[in-house]
Amino acid sequence: MLILVLSGNEEAAAGEIFLEPAASTGQDPFTADVSQGTPGIGAAATPAPTAPGGAGTGGIQSTSGSTPGLYGGTQDNSSCNRNQLIDFLGQNADKARAWVDALNSDPSLRWSGGNRLTPDQIQTYINELTPAILRGDTRVRNHGFSGGRPTPIEQILQASTAVLIDQFGVPRARCACGNPLALPRPASEGVTYRGPRWPGFSPTTVVVVQPSPTIIIDFTFVNIVDGTRFGRPAGTDGGSDGPAPEGPTPTPTAMPTPSLSIPPDVILGEGDVQVTLLWGGTADLDLHVRDPNNEEIYFGQRTSSSGGSIDHDDTAGTAATHVENVFWPAGAAPSGNYEAWVVNYGGGVTESFELRITVGGQVVYSQGGSLDPGAQSEHIPFSR
Repeated sequence: MLILVLSGNEEAAAGEIFLEPAASTGQDPFTADVSQGTPGIGAAATPAPTAPGGAGTGGIQSTSGSTPGLYGGTQDNSSCNRNQLIDFLGQNADKARAWVDALNSDPSLRWSGGNRLTPDQIQTYINELTPAILRGDTRVRNHGFSGGRPTPIEQILQASTAVLIDQFGVPRARCACGNPLALPRPASEGVTYRGPRWPGFSPTTVVVVQPSPTIIIDFTFVNIVDGTRFGRPAGTDGGSDGPAPEGPTPTPTAMPTPSLSIPPDVILGEGDVQVTLLWGGTADLDLHVRDPNNEEIYFGQRTSSSGGSIDHDDTAGTAATHVENVFWPAGAAPSGNYEAWVVNYGGGVTESFELRITVGGQVVYSQGGSLDPGAQSEHIPFSR
């Protein structure tokens, strides 16, 4: 067995990816094992649904964290003790600082508190995570703890590894060692796999989990004992498990290409949160946004007490690019959960549209759709 010891700021050579068996604690663990029982391989090792797309390293494929059946578990039971992880980090300030530093190094990090994490927010953050079991070999950027700092290493975690996943379906902690996990970084050179290869390992079946564009309310898990499906609400330990959702969350119809552009003479407000609606036809579409205080902003209620406002409203009527925009200035948007949706208020025609959501300067949602007269789109949840 090849073991690489990393310490301080040392990292593996470019292109090296290390294999981490499910039963291994790994090098320089943050905590003691906080997993609850060792899951059997069974259905957990059955290849999970994947989607082609682009990790760009060694043929590895990416898939959305919202993919039904991507994760497994045992219904009504947790594979990871979240309270034990919280207690470990609460009793070790140096590890707590390093733990959040590792997560903050990932630009994709998002949770109800924003896109950054502080040590005093660890309990709240971990309580938003959901215990799950990987159903496929999964590429991550793992972090051990050495010399008071996180030690990053590019790894592939074996199917049946117990993890905690965030509200966007991304693995954020490994339960066997408490290590924080981040999205992997593309290899700058040819990929070399190091470490013990388990039966069935193949680089062609490894996946990278990409964040869902919207918050996941209910995960569809596969029972690792009998292969049936069940639902687990995000942020719960298993006590609220129930029937699986009837199907994947519907997604809006893809926009025709090229997508619409904001007219050069239209200046839109920007800040912590910005939601922009664009359409090109004659219908009167209306943008609605609900903030964490349950206040709704739209043409009939143009501001909220939280500081949000609609600064550009359009009633359409002509075939041109139309824009509506709701935003919270920098430093004004409250943390928490938001919703955005579109209503086809009038015009008597079916209309195509594009909805873009930006949080902290990062586009977290950009999809198109189509609405019949009088209809409204699905509500798109997101968080700051």
